[in-house]
Amino acid sequence: MTMEYELHKQRAAELERAAAERRRARRAAPTGRRKPAAPAAEPAARGGWSTAA
Repeated sequence: MTMEYELHKQRAAELERAAAERRRARRAAPTGRRKPAAPAAEPAARGGWSTAA
């Protein structure tokens, strides 16, 4: 019981650290994901690519 509980606490701490890291990264670069999406969608709008691919 105690060993499983310790592992659970350790896993929860790792998840919390990873979540905090992602939140920091999002705040540091809020436009990081939006900027590359615009040029990628442009050829599909012109009919250059198949949207299924």
